[in-house]
Amino acid sequence: MKKRLTSLLLTVLTAISLMTVPASAAVTVHFTDVPSSHWAFPYVERAYQDGAISGTGGDPGKGTGTFSPGTELTYGQFFTILTRAFYPEEVARAQKLGGPWYAPALQVAQDHGLTYFSEETLQRRAEHPIDRYNASYIIVKLMKDIGIPFPSAQEREQAAARIGDWAAVQAEDDAWPYYVSAAYAAGILSGVDEDGTFAGKGTIYRDSAAVIYTRLAERQETAQGDLQQEYQIVYGKGWELIPDPAYRKALEDEFYETYPRVLARWAMGRAIQKTVPIAVEKDLGSAFMQTAYVELDEKTGIWERRIDIDASNQDTEPSWAFTHELTHIVQNYGYLQSAWWTECLADYGKFRYYVWTDMDRVVLDSYYRQGDPAQRDWYFEAYGGEWFFAYMDSRYPTTSKGFGLIDSIHNAIIAGEIANDDPSDPAFNAVVRRVTGYDTIKDLHQQYIKELDAGTWTFNGFKDYADNYITEGLPGVADPIYPSNGDFNLCAGAHIYRVSGEMSAETVGNSLVDGDRSTKWQAGPKDLKDQNRHHELGITLSRPMTFDTYTLYHEGSQGDSRENTRAWRLMYYDDKTKEWVQFDEVWDNTQDVTTRTFPPVTTQNLWLRVLDPSGTGDETVRLYELELYDKR
Repeated sequence: MKKRLTSLLLTVLTAISLMTVPASAAVTVHFTDVPSSHWAFPYVERAYQDGAISGTGGDPGKGTGTFSPGTELTYGQFFTILTRAFYPEEVARAQKLGGPWYAPALQVAQDHGLTYFSEETLQRRAEHPIDRYNASYIIVKLMKDIGIPFPSAQEREQAAARIGDWAAVQAEDDAWPYYVSAAYAAGILSGVDEDGTFAGKGTIYRDSAAVIYTRLAERQETAQGDLQQEYQIVYGKGWELIPDPAYRKALEDEFYETYPRVLARWAMGRAIQKTVPIAVEKDLGSAFMQTAYVELDEKTGIWERRIDIDASNQDTEPSWAFTHELTHIVQNYGYLQSAWWTECLADYGKFRYYVWTDMDRVVLDSYYRQGDPAQRDWYFEAYGGEWFFAYMDSRYPTTSKGFGLIDSIHNAIIAGEIANDDPSDPAFNAVVRRVTGYDTIKDLHQQYIKELDAGTWTFNGFKDYADNYITEGLPGVADPIYPSNGDFNLCAGAHIYRVSGEMSAETVGNSLVDGDRSTKWQAGPKDLKDQNRHHELGITLSRPMTFDTYTLYHEGSQGDSRENTRAWRLMYYDDKTKEWVQFDEVWDNTQDVTTRTFPPVTTQNLWLRVLDPSGTGDETVRLYELELYDKR
């Protein structure tokens, strides 16, 4: 208890230097057990008003709430606080999947790499107190993920010198010194007594959690403010043609996420404009967006450029082309006779630093499917080529020891060593030969095709690419999530070609494959047609797909678990034998969400037959979504 009280005193002193409390906070008291005199009062009030932490009883709105500041936090509670605060939209989506109260937070935490525990281990620990060692790990991972500037090695060393039980931290596990010193240096965690003791096996309390949240939020706000001062969009003429503020918001969100990334990757130490003018034109012809030169800034030597948007395309998401154009601004090539490189690198900038940083942005054309002709057909032409560029970054990456192939070519163009991107150009191929050993870029492309055909090169997202360090840890910019190829739902673009019945226009069969887990296919016994004895439907995928996992969302994922589908059979159409082949059958299901794995199946057509539609016996099928995955 003595250590606990001393810790509170130390935190009060730290609070004075780290937090400015609004005047209103001094008079607004929501919790009777956290009065304005309480050391954690400003933190608790902010965390509550931000919606990060709830009370434990009473009515906070009337000032009669209870907070229970000295209560230990569990893993589930700690993750719930942090994910609800920093990933609210993802938590809201995960809540639709059902499960225990902590399930959405654990799912989002795992998606963002905030824990090293397996799913099974995390589930077991969810209702057990979290210790300070593991809290430091989560804090550090979260800092990196949401763009909080990371302490330098020197700052971490200085923090370690202030930790009274540093020897114990070092002895506990090789990993803990890094995470503990980083959380200390960032000012998120502090000692539990006057000696700066970390006490890693001790627990986190609710009042401490309010401090942790507030300090993280403040540092994120500071980083984002600094980012918006450093990089800016300037809205030029013509914006009365696109009056919807949501369009500007979409541009700004993408700009502050991707422009710092492409600058970090391809500015190469050059002065590149950090303020980007964007104008709207009534008609750009065939262009959706385009980048145009404005003028030469004689002070900086930068050819400033602007982005023009075609007003007639305002109903199309700007993400379709925006990062492509931002990459053009960073390229800023003086003179290059280009038939393919300039546009293809811009496409790759969008592909790598926008699309493949969030699975929600990955569309079917961006999904890697072995044997897909699209990966082979591109051949040194403007636009496309993302798979070849991903191959080049995979096989010949930039590292701390030197530039990889893409960056070496980019640098040579900037330096004027390459003036033509013709695949036979000697200067271009001199760079290829130096980095790869292949005589020409055509030879390298042939090697790429061979590896595609042999399956010795495949794509599973950018998570393990050696050059990720270049675009990670950027101040104010969240680190990419790095989704994997196996996270892509292969039902994207699918449609229902036959259905036994539908209850209404709001519960049609296509709801099962529309990518929306909140819409459902529902049909009762009176809705069966054409002499059908079972509820069933046929599904056509957008193209032949190979998959080994499916997930089926039942009524309990959104409503009453008693109405979950009890039994079903899945079949696929074998084009070789011209027969329907059963690949799974389930009986006595009680799960709200069912995930099943099986030997890989390749097909374009599926058939779902419901054998027992509901646990209530009302013979009504209620299914929200079918998703297919290739998890191999």
